[in-house]
Amino acid sequence: MRKYLSSPLYVVVRFFLLFPYQLVSLINFFILLLNLSLHDI
Repeated sequence: MRKYLSSPLYVVVRFFLLFPYQLVSLINFFILLLNLSLHDI
């Protein structure tokens, strides 16, 4: 029972740890694109 409860929790924790990292990477990518487009103008 304890293993059953900890497993979904582990998946949720991993998701919440992984998701912000991808979000930050996406934001950095958009900032990079913005900088490139600003330099072109």
